[in-house]
Amino acid sequence: VVRLRELIEHCLTEEAGGLTPSDVPLAGLDQVALDRLVGGDRDIEDVYPLSPLQQGMLFHALAEPDSGMYVEQIHWRLEGDLDRHALRSAWQGVLDAHPVLRTSFVCDQGDRPLQVVRRGQDVPFEFHDVSGLPESEQEIWLRDLLDADRVRGFDLSAPPL
Repeated sequence: VVRLRELIEHCLTEEAGGLTPSDVPLAGLDQVALDRLVGGDRDIEDVYPLSPLQQGMLFHALAEPDSGMYVEQIHWRLEGDLDRHALRSAWQGVLDAHPVLRTSFVCDQGDRPLQVVRRGQDVPFEFHDVSGLPESEQEIWLRDLLDADRVRGFDLSAPPL
């Protein structure tokens, strides 16, 4: 009984646990490789290989990082009163509901890239109020913002993408 209590107490500590290969069977990793990949990170939800289509897209994105080949920008003009906290909360709900949006890619784990899904990822959110600018300057400001965003691109190893 004493040993069982010690085991239970150990399992309840923050240091105990972590992913095992049986938690992420599609990754095809042994415990050493899994530990090397996630370390002590408790926010990893899943690890799995890319589909063939994703592998091709990743290959092209890495081969030509400045091409913007797979980057799609969407923007909306919102008019009237805006509850930006509600808007951010809604987008956070979308991120929380869809693991693919919390995924990053790891390419240094053997012969094939892997997807790593994180729990509890914050949605990136920026608010810019340009209502004080003349409408012609608003359009220029928006074009400059979109151009800078496109040039900046994104880091495939840092979610959310």
